[in-house]
Amino acid sequence: MKPDIEKIIQVMISLLEEQEKVKITYTIEKTA
Repeated sequence: MKPDIEKIIQVMISLLEEQEKVKITYTIEKTA
């Protein structure tokens, strides 16, 4: 049973996007 590479990539991307959102929110909070 080989892992579903496409699914893994999608999960990785969504995790990265979540981190970016958190980083942006944190930056806005800090500069506000």
